[in-house]
Amino acid sequence: MEFYRLFKKIIGIKSPRIKLLMLAAGKLAGSRFIGIYVDPVMACNIRCRMCYFSDPANRPKPVGTMTREYMETLRPVMKKALKMQIGCGAEPTLYKNLAALIAAGKEARVPFIEMTTNGQLLTLENMREYCRAGLDGITLSLHGTTRDTYEYLMQGADFQKFRNLLRTLSSIQKEFPRFKVRVNYTLNNLNKHELPGIWDLFEGVHIDTLQVRPIQKLGDTAYNDFLIEDYRTLITDIIEPLGQECRRQSTIALLPSAENIERLNRKTTLANALIEDITYCYVGPRSCYKEDFDPARESLSAFQRRTGLTRRLWKAIFTPASEAETLDINKTKKLNYS
Repeated sequence: MEFYRLFKKIIGIKSPRIKLLMLAAGKLAGSRFIGIYVDPVMACNIRCRMCYFSDPANRPKPVGTMTREYMETLRPVMKKALKMQIGCGAEPTLYKNLAALIAAGKEARVPFIEMTTNGQLLTLENMREYCRAGLDGITLSLHGTTRDTYEYLMQGADFQKFRNLLRTLSSIQKEFPRFKVRVNYTLNNLNKHELPGIWDLFEGVHIDTLQVRPIQKLGDTAYNDFLIEDYRTLITDIIEPLGQECRRQSTIALLPSAENIERLNRKTTLANALIEDITYCYVGPRSCYKEDFDPARESLSAFQRRTGLTRRLWKAIFTPASEAETLDINKTKKLNYS
């Protein structure tokens, strides 16, 4: 399934209320409507300077790892998923049962399963294991295309290991032709001019999706320059040519506009907040979706009805005020890429 091509069509819809109506119709039809974002272990092997793991006050506390037993309770939720992303804030390759988690998602027929990782612990052998278990794609966190910037912003990471991983991915794309490679590049004043170097760095590896995400304040992180300078020049000189090259490379581009950067600290609408509330399912080692949701005792649909989420969905569809910007954005500050 071409998940990101479907995603592109959905975000092209401007009205949040129409998106809510589509969501309600999908729920009534029993369609898959959620994205599952799984951190099976709350740990990381490096300390990216822009990540909340570099902030002692916001760094997640260790809570153990996901057990096989808890993994089994998640299967009904997986059956509602359009996508499962393994690795949200932590590093999934530290989880010893990663292949089993991928296989559980595939057995639940999740259409698209991907892993978000810094890639430092990946080898050809374990990549083959994950692909055979059902992994459809990988998202690489990348914050620089030169050794100095990469190793400075991704403290503890080895640039040569990353280059070795790219050779591994070149082999994987040949062995598993449907396997997708996505790159998430967090943009700041230090690395913004290195963006065009991504094509030379990834020579021999096809980038299926490239997301450039402006830096956002996620606590008192080690890197704290949060204001992108000369962003309009950045858009015309770097981002727009990057988009043109993405078209030539047949790469799906999730690139910020000047408006995206300007809106990073703006409020959001009730409708957009509700879409995320219903469709975004975060799973930790011992938790799922909401604090009071137990997937072993209650279905996701029953929980949403019991807590009033379904009622709020229908109310927002018929309330024009739901499109007014009235709510504070959550700390993830998701962008509506154009």
